[in-house]
Amino acid sequence: TDAGRKHFNVIRKLTIVGAHNNDAVKRAITCEGCKGFFRRTAQRHLTYTCKGVEKCAINKQTRNICQRCRFLKCKAAGMSTD
Repeated sequence: TDAGRKHFNVIRKLTIVGAHNNDAVKRAITCEGCKGFFRRTAQRHLTYTCKGVEKCAINKQTRNICQRCRFLKCKAAGMSTD
């Protein structure tokens, strides 16, 4: 049905940068880019700093500008290092 497809597409909508994918990774719906970014950050024990006040806009176009805010948004979306 149209309602079922619409619901599925909403669920697939990425919560971090607005891309589409159907991967549920580390308890969050994410795209391959954010999945890899979060995995590398966790595996390498990387830490980032924000040049602002940790409230940078993170979307598909700006996701590479502030890694600290991107990482915080991943965590807020439910991604976990455990």
